[in-house]
Amino acid sequence: MRHEPNKAIIFRSENFLQLSPLSTDILRITEEKGEMKIAYFIKVECDEHYYGPECAIYCNPSIGKCRSGWQGSNCNICKVQEGCKHGYCNKANECICEKNWGGTYCDRDLDYCFHNSPCLNGGKCSSGGLQNYYYCTCVSGFIGRNCETKIDPCVNVNCGRFGTCIPSWGSGRGFICQCDAAHYGDHCQFSVHQNNTVQKGAELSKYF
Repeated sequence: MRHEPNKAIIFRSENFLQLSPLSTDILRITEEKGEMKIAYFIKVECDEHYYGPECAIYCNPSIGKCRSGWQGSNCNICKVQEGCKHGYCNKANECICEKNWGGTYCDRDLDYCFHNSPCLNGGKCSSGGLQNYYYCTCVSGFIGRNCETKIDPCVNVNCGRFGTCIPSWGSGRGFICQCDAAHYGDHCQFSVHQNNTVQKGAELSKYF
């Protein structure tokens, strides 16, 4: 202790203390020597952004690091389980499947029709709730797994010399023979007489 900065020390006090910045108390130490008396008031505080009993832990609030499974500026947004494909979470590391998806990682397509629309040409798709499974119910005139092939019902139909084959799915046979004005019948095999009487029961084999 000096009375003035440039004068000799007239009082020295040394203490070895183990103090913790975790304590909120202010330590008071009093030293006396003769008529001299010194009082110390000591409180240990860590530097800015340093914490812990030895001020060895660094934490800058402006540099956030969320706990595992959480994200966002306030660490209040959950992360889905790693590998989750078509799911969401309400808490950390969940994988809750969206509609029409299943499996641990929501990677099983339970409604192939909804996600892919494989049936063509007006075909109706059905999935049955099975993974990657579907079948198509085709409209008249189409066949194939995806209803991709058009049927020509007239390929093997003979309407004779007096008729023309026309597709007609409502007819029951898938076709009709459109006859000229002088003939009639399923294959235009009958003739109408000029006096509008019908030649009954006689097939006109000469037309085939």
